[in-house]
Amino acid sequence: MPARNLHLSSILQAFSTFLALRSVSDRDAEAAVVTLMGVLERKKDLSSWNLEEISKSLTKARPKNTTITPADTLVMQFVEHFPPFQTSTVLHKYLFALQESGCSPATIRNYRSDIGQFFTFHAKNELHEVMTKPKVLEFLIGEQLHGLKISSIRRKLSSITQFSQWLEANDPDIRVSKELGSLQAELEQVLETESKKSETKPEHKPPSTPSKHWNLPLKQHASTVQQPNSARAHQDYRARLEAGWRNISETVQKKTFAKILPYINLATFLLFVLGGSYFAYAQFFRDAPTSQAFPATPVRPSRVLSFQGRLTDTAQNPIVTASDFQFKLYDAITGGSLLWDSGTCSVDPDQDGIFATGLGDPVTGCGAEISSDVFTENSNIWLEVAVEAETLTPRQQIRTVAYALNSETVQGIPVSATEAATANTILILNEGGEVVLGEVSPKIRSTSGTFTIDAQSMILKTSSGS
Repeated sequence: MPARNLHLSSILQAFSTFLALRSVSDRDAEAAVVTLMGVLERKKDLSSWNLEEISKSLTKARPKNTTITPADTLVMQFVEHFPPFQTSTVLHKYLFALQESGCSPATIRNYRSDIGQFFTFHAKNELHEVMTKPKVLEFLIGEQLHGLKISSIRRKLSSITQFSQWLEANDPDIRVSKELGSLQAELEQVLETESKKSETKPEHKPPSTPSKHWNLPLKQHASTVQQPNSARAHQDYRARLEAGWRNISETVQKKTFAKILPYINLATFLLFVLGGSYFAYAQFFRDAPTSQAFPATPVRPSRVLSFQGRLTDTAQNPIVTASDFQFKLYDAITGGSLLWDSGTCSVDPDQDGIFATGLGDPVTGCGAEISSDVFTENSNIWLEVAVEAETLTPRQQIRTVAYALNSETVQGIPVSATEAATANTILILNEGGEVVLGEVSPKIRSTSGTFTIDAQSMILKTSSGS
């Protein structure tokens, strides 16, 4: 496909997404596509546009003594916010092709980030100006100078190479994928050589007026204008528009069912919630067995701390591979005594770099169980985390929740709120060294053996007057 046709189809793909995001009706969408096709047919240079130019083009095409139409308004809104840069429009079309091929959302986000950073680095709008081996190498060296790891640089090169291969199938003027493929095999050596050369060169700086690169979110919908095949590549715009109309008519039937589908889903969801609520009520309230206020035999909780986080590299890209972690507990924010050490354990983040583990869980988490005296004998505790032998600073203080482990010494039986102990409370010794019984006619009774009270001297007395 010639470069102009690729650019045209990319603009129309972006406009289709723009209309879908605004929930435009099918009739207005068809009229807006026809209007934009007419504007593009009359415009020779697609490298840029402005509102005044497009407004004149729309006025010229509109019959005399007629007002501006909703289709004209939609075209003007699109033109105002989305310049027709090749780099932006073609990248959006490529990401849409990845989505249709079944790539996961995380993979598409990585491609958008890597290729978008490459275009922003050079601030160029035309593909032939930026899709060259020297430009790619300059970008990779710049990333290395900013401290990016070689694994992340290799991933960015792979993303750009895949994009170049897709471009070559659509634009015969771009032939760079073979050069980029050979660059992957010797990337580390080339980066080391070129980095030494770049030390004597001025640092790359973006222009004072950078290009406004943009991106649209991808939507799960069929494009209203499809890419023409090679047999129709040189037909005029009206022939391609007719193919787009046929596609729109096919999607109308699907959208009719799509309007009813949310109500069906809502009814199913409500039935599920009501049924689940009934069974939960029967299980936990109506038929639930009555339990004692506190356990019959002493039990203790497991001493495990929950720890979650998100793992990224220096460029804020998520790390999705398993990494070695080590967790330590100290009694001070710096220095101090080591109270507990998990040892090295492997943590596996998800596709967004998010992970969770249990400190002190030897089965599914990290390290042996935390000793009970860690929290009962220390008023302040700090957590130190190390990832791949790199210790993160500063240490994080463990807040109040973990100190609930200290409650295992009383087993859920409450301490009396006053100095006078009542039924089912724990006796306390007040400031005067007294144990006060607040019940009416309390008893101290031994059910077996000999009851002994032993002291150096003993006084038994009653209240005065009794």
